[in-house]
Amino acid sequence: MEATSTSTRTNSNNTAFSLISRGWKEVRDSADADLQLMRARANSFKNLANSFDREIENFFNSASIASFS
Repeated sequence: MEATSTSTRTNSNNTAFSLISRGWKEVRDSADADLQLMRARANSFKNLANSFDREIENFFNSASIASFS
């Protein structure tokens, strides 16, 4: 009787650990995906800001050249 009870407890513990482990893996994978999206959005925003800066600089340069002509 004691062996059956110990075996049942061991199976129950293994099942619980498996659920926790699988749940943790899903959480980690989801967090990794979220971080990749945030990084991509940040890079996209940075590229947009750099492009805007270049356009403003080109505008000012062309305006100053035109005023001296």
